[in-house]
Amino acid sequence: MASPRCPSFSSSSEKPEKSRENSELPSDLLLSEDDFSNEFHNLNYDTGFQTAPSSPPHTSVSADSSLPAKESTTDISSLPLPKLLRQPNIVPSPILLQGRDAVPSHHLLKVKSFSSLSKAPIEKYSSEFEAGGYKWNLSIYPTGDKSKDGEGHISIYLEMVDTSSLPAGWEVNAIFNFFLFDQFRDKYVGPQDATVRRFHCLKTQWGIVKFMDLETFNHPPNGYLVNDTCSFGVEVFIVKTTSKAECLSMLNNPKTYKITWNIPNVSRRKSDEIGCFIAGDYKWRVRFYPNAYQAEQGKINNNVFVALELDSLLPAGNKLFVRYTFRVMDQKKDNHVERSGSNRTSSAFGFRDFMSQAKFKDPENGYLVDDACILEVEFEVLGLVTPILGETILVLPHVSSQNSYESSDNEITWTLPTSLSQLLLQQPLHFRRQSTLPLPTASRSLDGPISAAGLLQHGSGRRPTFHRRRAVPSHYLLKIESFPSLSKAPIESYSSEFKAGGYKWELSIYPTGDKKNGGQDHISMFLRLLDTNSLPAGWEVNAIFTFFVFDRIRDEYVTVQDAITVLRFHSMKTNWGIPKFIDLETFNDRSNGYLVDGTCTFGAEVFVVKNTFKGERLSAIDEPVTCTYTWKINSFSSMTSEYHLSDKFVGGDYEW
Repeated sequence: MASPRCPSFSSSSEKPEKSRENSELPSDLLLSEDDFSNEFHNLNYDTGFQTAPSSPPHTSVSADSSLPAKESTTDISSLPLPKLLRQPNIVPSPILLQGRDAVPSHHLLKVKSFSSLSKAPIEKYSSEFEAGGYKWNLSIYPTGDKSKDGEGHISIYLEMVDTSSLPAGWEVNAIFNFFLFDQFRDKYVGPQDATVRRFHCLKTQWGIVKFMDLETFNHPPNGYLVNDTCSFGVEVFIVKTTSKAECLSMLNNPKTYKITWNIPNVSRRKSDEIGCFIAGDYKWRVRFYPNAYQAEQGKINNNVFVALELDSLLPAGNKLFVRYTFRVMDQKKDNHVERSGSNRTSSAFGFRDFMSQAKFKDPENGYLVDDACILEVEFEVLGLVTPILGETILVLPHVSSQNSYESSDNEITWTLPTSLSQLLLQQPLHFRRQSTLPLPTASRSLDGPISAAGLLQHGSGRRPTFHRRRAVPSHYLLKIESFPSLSKAPIESYSSEFKAGGYKWELSIYPTGDKKNGGQDHISMFLRLLDTNSLPAGWEVNAIFTFFVFDRIRDEYVTVQDAITVLRFHSMKTNWGIPKFIDLETFNDRSNGYLVDGTCTFGAEVFVVKNTFKGERLSAIDEPVTCTYTWKINSFSSMTSEYHLSDKFVGGDYEW
């Protein structure tokens, strides 16, 4: 059997500037079959990222869209995989071709009799759909967009339509990906790309001129065109800078407070609110439920409840970052029960299930003696969380005789013209030097395979694809001041809630690495789905998410590029993440711009993949009939109506 050719992917020549991560690669960078067999024979071609184990349920566009006809004699078990592309000067890495199980979210087009469409007297076929609150056109050129040198390829474009209703000066930032269905391997295949494209009045269309060469597309073992049938798809995620943004200001030398209470007559207490006390600059109260109390939804909780309440009123949106420990003292054997945690709060925090009442009241234990117990609370305020309402940013893109700078390992000094200096006196600005400096060395940054089961992986032996962009992460932004203090704090991770896609999420950052999952000497980042109790039985949430770290010197957000891997959150798996997001040596190097003057910024985007796509089937006619109708209009000059209708006529099998 002839081996399949490599799918040829390249970026559109229509872009205003050449994209570093999407530039077309020369043919000598193709992996040979031997290279592929030796290095990637176990990867299939989802290339090392762990995807959802099964596709979510969806409405089938056509019953026969996923497999070839039964009479096909192709032995798919012996099919070689398509050749893959690799980057220059990097360990062979299939970065431009990615396969997944999940159906494209927003539009799926099945084409029957594709050969007839290719021979039809048209240049392209377009199909309209909605995504992100906007209308779009997916345009497919079956024999290539010849006006842009796309001969011998399939060209594919995404265009915004109905833009006349948008306000003057409108802009829409979007991440989109095109897909082609591999009917043999049951995978949706597309070039991986997390680049944010800017649509505006002068640029309403983006696309890929040489999406796939026709020889590869038509080769039967590749599974793209089976029985003259193929399926194309597209996903469009709108990047709106409406993210929740917060600033965590760590205290350099937080003070530890320790309070002890002897509580008598425990059996006669339904609850015990201990009086107000002062710790630091705030007032506090301790709440203690030694007996049963009524929890949410009217249920009785048979556990001991302890909580620390903030009795001071904070400004709107502000929260304290607190580490705390509760102890119930064992008065007989010194076998104290204690639980610790950390939280961001503007009200209360603690444990509803600190310990069972049975254990607490057991006379063999020493927690309750002569109907009295001893409760101890130890806590420290580690920092203050405040909302970020926005920053005024001045980007200086070029160096001239009037604007110059000197750079050293420790600082950047700007020399400004008088007019700009006067502007600084009127309003403080943040300076960010625009630069095309390269990313940190790949062997040091964002590198390392993950061994823990169930975690987002970067593949065995392959380096990830780096990606930079200017657009702010859509859903969450966390600025941390005095990051070294966070690293030294007696906590394992810092977590914060935000909303995206109709769900609540928690971003957890481990400043010195999640050591349980092999993240030593790295920053670890995880995403967890919250409030799952309100979801229906058997729930599943499929999502594409991305973590970011901000390069303050170059004014860019840096991430591991992965735009199409879908992770499946469900009742047994609510947490996904990257234990080795970035190594601490790279992160702490000031020249990389991630940690400057003890300050850094992390971000997150979460796009929920809901299968609400529009599905269409185009059945091209092998021998279309040409119909001609002549309409003679009398007294044309005397017609006053805005438009006129002819009589009905028949063309083919339809009335017109």
